[in-house]
This record gives sequence, structure tokens and C-alpha cells, in this order.
Amino acid sequence: MATDVQADLGGLASQVDAVAGALQRYANDVDAVKQQQSAIIARQEETSQTLLRARRSVDRLASDSSADPYELSRARGNVDALNWQMRAYGGQLEALTTLRSAADSAAIASLTGASSAGALTGFVPGGPGATPSGSLPNVTLEQLAEMTATELAALFQLYPGLAAALRTSAPPDQVAAWWASLSRDAQTALVLGAPGLIGSLGGVSPVARSAANRLNAVAREAEIDARLAELRSTPTSGGFSTPAYGYDAGTFDEEINRLLAERGYLQKVIDGTVQLYLYDPSSLSIVEMIGTPGPETTAINTYIPGTFTSLFSFYHGDVQHVGDWLTKKDTGQVTFVWKHGLFPGEDPATGAAQILPRILEANFLPWAVAKGDALARFESELRASLTSAASAEHNGIAHSWGLGALTASEDAGAEYDTVISLSGAGMPPDWRPHPGTAYAHFAYTDALTMAQQTGAVWGGNNPGTSPDFQQHHYATPGDSTIVTPPLINPFAPGGPDVVIPMHVIPATSDPIGNHDLIATNKDANLRALRDVLAELQQ
Repeated sequence: MATDVQADLGGLASQVDAVAGALQRYANDVDAVKQQQSAIIARQEETSQTLLRARRSVDRLASDSSADPYELSRARGNVDALNWQMRAYGGQLEALTTLRSAADSAAIASLTGASSAGALTGFVPGGPGATPSGSLPNVTLEQLAEMTATELAALFQLYPGLAAALRTSAPPDQVAAWWASLSRDAQTALVLGAPGLIGSLGGVSPVARSAANRLNAVAREAEIDARLAELRSTPTSGGFSTPAYGYDAGTFDEEINRLLAERGYLQKVIDGTVQLYLYDPSSLSIVEMIGTPGPETTAINTYIPGTFTSLFSFYHGDVQHVGDWLTKKDTGQVTFVWKHGLFPGEDPATGAAQILPRILEANFLPWAVAKGDALARFESELRASLTSAASAEHNGIAHSWGLGALTASEDAGAEYDTVISLSGAGMPPDWRPHPGTAYAHFAYTDALTMAQQTGAVWGGNNPGTSPDFQQHHYATPGDSTIVTPPLINPFAPGGPDVVIPMHVIPATSDPIGNHDLIATNKDANLRALRDVLAELQQ
């Protein structure tokens, strides 16, 4: 027995030594790369300033009719040489990226070797019983729970497509049961070692997903910083000349601005002031969690923003107003601000509103139905995972076009205790109110309510005129009415006949501002927000 114990301890010591040695080598390699990177960036910045002075010299000589042509030619040659030097720095940084990748691969190979693989045995390429090259390992959630954070990180580094495959391996209720069965240590290891999976796995608790997405934000921020360094070191037609290099200065600046906007938002995630239930910019999907679900939670609200919503709407804080206000006034309110895929009118590249002709997409039924299906799946996984707030009510709140997706999700099986329309656009033609669900509509006179008077918006199936919705309409100083006189046919056989009756149409001097106002926490909207909260607390 003593011999067996001694052998086990010897094996454990050998494995610890192997891991420690691999980590030390990895740390040395990474440090060497960082030192070289810092030196290159310093030279790059110095050359950039020299290049700026050289370009000014060229501009000065070119504008001076008495300048020596030879001197001008030499100055232009100097600019070209400095441009090529800047390009060389970019190549050197790219080479360092390759070195870092090689260091990562070497560390993974060491950590997954025979002396340190542990629970990874059988999943490492090239080993006995290993997964064939080019294939994903047949690993279960239960097997993942037996791995350390280091082993998990190595596994998902080896198989980048594994997380996507595992996301569809089990329905949310089964994942929720599996997650609840794990020890706190096992859950922590999964969050630390597999944040790409845990941050998007339906059925995992929202608090754990938020923690995983903080780690994903750190990784994404590093990618952004690398891309920004590359862009800022690239000669451009607007910055360092050399238009043949392939960059247009406008496009160059736009990408930098987009990355900076994303980075600023992710820094809030890293700091913990913003919580992400989901962040997948590759599919234009994001779900921000406002508040933290727990035993004291009384309401789980899903907020669906309207037309033109983009990732930048989240980055700039445009779509979180209602959820923020509700949680500040009642800590029992937790709101998930939901965006799945492309929204009507959204420019996926810039986040800018593409008003014409894409405003028409907000009236396209199949689009809302597809989003309704996705929203119903989200509601299903949310209910499965919220075991800590099992007694809370589930409500849907939608602004503008978002109501179409929200009511379409009811047709797809989602159930809500209360549905709130904030100047909602409309409901699918086959939609019917669900028994036991309370419906309420809140709106100012705005561009949408004026368009709804024509009957062309959602075929006239609008919440503002529906008897299924409690009506809450608010006045603003710019409100007025437009009276259209009747059209009369004076030559009708039986005497003058009214062909088109007179219409009195509510109007406003600020149709767009009023439409946005209902979804903000501005002072002018506080009365409506208080009424919304009262409806949710009933």
C-alpha cells in the first residue's frame, strides 16, 4: 500500500513538474515577444512623427515655385522610404504574431503531453485513441466537467469549432440540470477554461454566462487592440500617402472609430458595469442583462428594441434606458435587452440607420416571424436557467417594430405575464391575445402613430387601436390635429354624395423625437415610465 501511495505521489509530482515547466517556458516566450513588440512600436511611433515632418516638407516645397526641383525630388524620395519603413514595421509585428502563435501551440502541446494531459487523454491529436485530424472530439458536457481550467483552455484552443458544436448538443432544460448538479469548483473551472462555450450555452445560469462573457470581452479587447495597432501603422492615402497600399483614408478612419466604440463598451463589461448574457458580434447578436437575477427578483423582462437597432445602439447606450430606469426604481426588476441577428434597417457595417428604402423592412411579416421564433427559443432557455428566480414573472417589453417580433414569439410558443407596447408597430394577422396575459400600449403622437392612421402599417393590426391592449396615450406641447375635408361628388344621382369622409388625424411637430421619447428615461417621459412600472408590478 505504501509503495502504491508513493508511486501515486511520484506520478503527481512528475505531472506538476511538467505543467510548471511548460508554463515557465511559455511565460518566457511571451515576455520575449512583448519586449520585441514594444521596441518595434516605439520605433514605429518615432518614424511616424518623422514621416509627418517629411510630408510637411514636401507640401512646403511643392507650393514654393522657387524651390529647387532636386530638393523636392529628394524630399519625396525620403517620404517613400519612410512609408516603406512603416510597412516593414507592420510586417515585423505580423511576424511576432506568428511567434506568439507558435508559443501558444508549444505550450498547448506541452500541457497536453503524456506527462500532463490528465482528463485530456484521448482528445489530444496524435495520441492513442485520439480524435482524427480535422475532426471534432466526441466529448460530452459531463466529461468537460471533469477537466481543470487549464485542460479546458487547451481543449478549446485545439478545437476552435468545438464550442459551436456543443451549443446544440443538449436542450436548455438538460443543460440547466447538468449545470445545477456541478460543484462550485467545477462551474468555476468551466467559466475560466471554456468561456467561449459557457458564455453562450443555453441553460447555464445568467450570472455564470455574464462572468464568462467578461473573459470573452478581455479576449476580444486584445483582438481589437491588435487590429488598431495594425491600422495605425498602415500607410494610407489620407495619412502617410501610398494609396497603392490598398487603404482609403475614409474607410481606414471608419474602421478605427467602429473598433473604438466596441472597445469602449467592452471595457465596461470588463469593469463589471455592463453584464452580457450573450455577445456574438459575428452574427450581430447581443443580449445585455440589467440587474442580477436572484431570490428577490420579482420580474424578468425581455426588452426588444425597434427598427434600425444595431450593435452600436448597445455600444452608445441607446437601447438600455427603459431597463436601467426600471431596475433603479425597483431592484426586483431584471431586464434582458435582446438583439438576435440583423434588425430591419440596420447597417451591419456602421450601425447607421438606412431609412430609405429599408424602413419598409419593418412592415415585412416574415422578418418578424423569424425573429419571433428566435425570441421564443431565448425565452425557453431563460426559463430553464433561472432556477434562482423561479417565482418571478416573465414580461415582454417592445419598442416600435420590436412588438411585431414579441407578439410573433407568442405565436411560436413564448408565454408572458405582461406584454408592454412602447409605440408598438403591430401584430401578425393571426395573432390572438393569450389568456392570462395582460397587454398595455403606451405612446405619444409620433411618426408611427400618424402612419398607422392610413391602415398600411401591419395591415391596420396595431396596438394603439386594439381592444386587447389597455391604452395609455400622452400629450406633448407640439401636438396638433390635421383635418382632411370630405371629398364630395355633387353630381351623384341622388344628390351630393360623400366619396371620402372627413378625417381628423392626430399630428405633432416632432414625429421622430416623440417616437424615440417613449423608449428613453428623459424627464419628459417619466410619467409614462411610472405607468409602465405600475403595470409590471400589478
